[in-house]
This record gives sequence, structure tokens and C-alpha cells, in this order.
Amino acid sequence: MIIAELTLPCEPDVAWRHLREPELIRRWFGWDYEGLGHEIDVIFMQEVSVDDRARVLDFGDGIEPGDRFELTDLGVETGLRVVRGAPEPDYDDISEGWITFAEQLRFALAHPDAGDRRTLHLSGGASGAAARAEELGGEPWYRTEHQAGVLVDGGLLAVWEKPPASTASMTFTRFGAPPDEARWRDWWG
Repeated sequence: MIIAELTLPCEPDVAWRHLREPELIRRWFGWDYEGLGHEIDVIFMQEVSVDDRARVLDFGDGIEPGDRFELTDLGVETGLRVVRGAPEPDYDDISEGWITFAEQLRFALAHPDAGDRRTLHLSGGASGAAARAEELGGEPWYRTEHQAGVLVDGGLLAVWEKPPASTASMTFTRFGAPPDEARWRDWWG
């Protein structure tokens, strides 16, 4: 099942490098934490089948059967299709993660020379957080059934909610200066 299709603002070779080189994957995948390098190594280097010619990563060798990233040459841009082999009905944590990370990749590629990535990730009960993110006054970046992404304060705020209990998580990503942690913790609270 296709869970995300988006256009990346770069040529296919640049997009492919961002899926294959750990230092470039770190610019968009997940959020800052001590084990991020190991997670990238396992997911993108060890537990993946790589088709360089077709520009396809297939995560079925150990992570999730049927999950894959497919790139398509659109000339000066690149199509990215994120496919999920067997998503859970209604809400699927892995699907929601792949969607967030694909949008973070698009954001990173839109800011190729902006410095090092800095993130803030928060989780907890924040019912209505996706709607509140859209009310911040920033530029809408993406919207799905369970997520909202907004460009605000020089970065990308991605918020997702897990029904039915409405637990939520957020990741704020920017390049260069670190996020204003007090501001975002106050907003999240």
C-alpha cells in the first residue's frame, strides 16, 4: 500500500545519496538521540536490499516485509513513493513514522546548505496537537489523517496523534541554530 507520494526538490542522484549515505540520512531521519547512528546503520545499511539501478530500498530483509522507498526521475526533481507492505488497520505506528521521515527528507532537501540539523522530539498526551500546530500561523507543509506539518520559526514542526487515546508526538527540525526548547515545551504542555 502506498502511504506517501511526494516530490523532492532535487535531482534523483542527490535524493538517492540522502537514502544511502549515513551522514546525509542523519539530516532527515528520526530526531537527535544517542542511538540514532546505530538505528540508521541497522535500517539503511544492514537490513535493506538495495537496487541502485532502479533506486529502490526494500526493507523486507529484516525490518518490515514489503516496505520500500522508490525514487522516480522527474528531471530536476525526484518522485518519492513510500510503500508499506502490511500496515495495521486504522492507525499504524510504522506508517506514521515513514510519513514523518519522508516529509523531513523533503524539508532537508529544500535546505541543502543550511547547516547541521537540530531537533526536539516530545511525546505525551496532547489531544488536538495536530490542529493546534496548524493554528501557529506558519506555512502548511503537509497534512494527513493523523499528522500535520507546518513551517514555523525557521523549521518544520511535525505533529502526529494516535487514536483512540489521542496520545501525540512532535518533532521540530531546523538547520543551524537549535530549536527554542523552552518555547516548544511550553507550547506542547
